[in-house]
Amino acid sequence: MRGSGMIRLLARDERGAMTTWLILWTIGFLGLAGLAVDVTNGFRNKAILQVTADSASHAAIAALIAERTVDEARASAVDVAARNLDFADLPDPVGPDDVEFGLWTFATRSFEPGDPSLATSGSAAAVRVSARRTEAAGNALLTTLLRVVGVSSLDVSASSVAVAAQPPCGSNGIIARDWVSLNSNVDFGEKMCLHGQRGLSTKNNITMGAESLFTTPDTRHIADGGNLDVPSSNYEYILSHSRPGVMYPYDAQEERARKKIAALRADIRTRAGYKAVTHGKSSKWDIEQDILDGYRYFELDCTNTQNSYQFPNFKTIIGMIGVRIVSTCSLKSAGPVYMRDVVIAVDKPLDTEAIFLTGQTEITTSAADCDLAGDFLAITTGGMKFTADQSYANTRLIASKDLSYTASSTTNFNISVQSWQDVSMTSNGSFTHCPSDNPFVLGFEKFPLLVGG
Repeated sequence: MRGSGMIRLLARDERGAMTTWLILWTIGFLGLAGLAVDVTNGFRNKAILQVTADSASHAAIAALIAERTVDEARASAVDVAARNLDFADLPDPVGPDDVEFGLWTFATRSFEPGDPSLATSGSAAAVRVSARRTEAAGNALLTTLLRVVGVSSLDVSASSVAVAAQPPCGSNGIIARDWVSLNSNVDFGEKMCLHGQRGLSTKNNITMGAESLFTTPDTRHIADGGNLDVPSSNYEYILSHSRPGVMYPYDAQEERARKKIAALRADIRTRAGYKAVTHGKSSKWDIEQDILDGYRYFELDCTNTQNSYQFPNFKTIIGMIGVRIVSTCSLKSAGPVYMRDVVIAVDKPLDTEAIFLTGQTEITTSAADCDLAGDFLAITTGGMKFTADQSYANTRLIASKDLSYTASSTTNFNISVQSWQDVSMTSNGSFTHCPSDNPFVLGFEKFPLLVGG
């Protein structure tokens, strides 16, 4: 009886009950706080790992584009990842085994490990990088408050796939980071590629030849949220020559264009026939006389009273043949100019018409002599404008700002137009690919592109 009485007495004793409840509530609150603090920290670290994986895959594919070996590309990825997340006493989040090489198939948006050199028209060389902080890797993310409920660490990971992207067709092309806008009656013959990263705008009577196509990220009509701004009467035709695609005219990006111009400047300074010239109101540059005197490589500056140079009419005089001009002032024409094997480069980013050629400019011997044509490069950190009665062959036009092109009835062969902003083209132009016996080939730079995880 005494034992059972003691038990009843203890059962009625409520002293210490509050302490037990406080302990239970404290554990519960710490668990909830752990969810808030440690899980949030897990998401933050996952975002950091994603940036690390993106940087590493970008570095690896950039190394492949630069024609470095797979081993060198792998080392580049691991090095970039280590510099993003440097753990003093723990394994790095990206090791050599976390870098996979293979192929990315655009139609299925899938990565397949393998030999990246075996890419076809529907695939691209690719690198997949996995970044991880896991218990198995020995670098798991340690928790703070979740330890109270028995969770001492979290596994977090991220992956990234980067590809060596390039335009789907590489002989002729018109590429804009923003819009490509075409007016009526523009004919594209064979093997033309037109890409507007923000969109494509056309009027009626746009025709496309064999292997020519439009690309833009979303080939739906703009009214449906896509990137094609075309008349409804012409939409089905344009759509039949379109496919989704992503590309950027990296040649035209301002800093890259400036580096190319700087490289041209450094090159011409080493050439026989180089001359530094200044153009002003009182002392004008006589390019005709300099060409007659044997100069072909020019570095041109304008005085404060003159911010542009206008070419004389070269159509019937001597022509600009084999000339290279690197300039800090705009280059313009107002009449016939014949150019063959010419480079003009202008570093003037605030000028929307840094290169402005108008009036019967001819960049070839003639349209009929496409096979014999030389080549022409115009590059600027500013804008570019070409108007009226011009014919071109083997031509690269690269502008960091808007590029405006007035086509004519003359056929333009092998022309690459790239703008970091918009490309606009007016009516009645004809563009096509030179015959196969023309040795000149236009190519577009491959560039690293993140496509998935």
